[in-house]
Amino acid sequence: MERDFSNSQTNSSLLSTTMKRNRESEIRALSKIDETSRKLQEDGFDQEALDCLQLGLLKRRDLFGSKSEEILFECKRVGQVFNEVANKNVLESNFDKALEYLKHAMKIVRKDDKDGILLTLQNFAECHRKMGNLMTATRFLRQAMDVQAELNARPDELARSNLNLCANLSLLGNHEAALRHAEIAIDILSYSISPREHSSISYTERDKLEMQVITEHNGDSISHDGDNVPHADPNYIETLAVAYYNAGVEYEHLGDIKKCYHLFQQGNEVAQSLGVNHAITKALKESSQNIVKKIVRLSVQP
Repeated sequence: MERDFSNSQTNSSLLSTTMKRNRESEIRALSKIDETSRKLQEDGFDQEALDCLQLGLLKRRDLFGSKSEEILFECKRVGQVFNEVANKNVLESNFDKALEYLKHAMKIVRKDDKDGILLTLQNFAECHRKMGNLMTATRFLRQAMDVQAELNARPDELARSNLNLCANLSLLGNHEAALRHAEIAIDILSYSISPREHSSISYTERDKLEMQVITEHNGDSISHDGDNVPHADPNYIETLAVAYYNAGVEYEHLGDIKKCYHLFQQGNEVAQSLGVNHAITKALKESSQNIVKKIVRLSVQP
């Protein structure tokens, strides 16, 4: 009996050693797959690189389990690479390929990876916008904004999403809705700078959901001296200036020249800290000059 027990221990030890060596061998194989994928992507062989990444993902799932931290991290990483390759194809106008890569990304990204879902939705929106599918792009943008609300997105990020919606709706000829999203962007940033200022905008339930993220960010390196101009974060300054510009453009489309003029003036005030050579500063200055000429022609007092 003692001899049999000893043999059993020996066999168990050998099995454990073999399993450990196999696991180490599989981990080394995964490292090799990762390195091959990285090199393929660097050399421009995107499809081959993605095939390697997917193979590595399957092997990791078998090795570590579908709910392991390793898999959570890898799903996020592979989803990001699919998005990168999709964006590359969008820039090259290979839209069908880009959409296929984005569909793959959405399948790979886990439901609890809200950042990954947000990135993919935003890229879907951009791809469809470039294709001229503005209604579809708008639908993806709205879905992305719902995810942003869940993530407590920064005010400037949420404002930019509203400005993207504004641009799409304006191209669709829906200038009232476009104006509304430009004004929401202004209000989001104004509220984040000075929460005591009251909005004149009437919000729907969706708008309230968008606005609820702001209270989490009321002190993000922003100061306010009472002149509606943020002084710290250039992202806020630029986005707010663009929002005033877009709102002014929409008021012009709607025939309200006086409001258009005043919004361009407010935008000019905000944009001064960006410098006279900044694109939005130049655009606001030129638009203000043009609208003044139009006012003079129409004999309307600003």
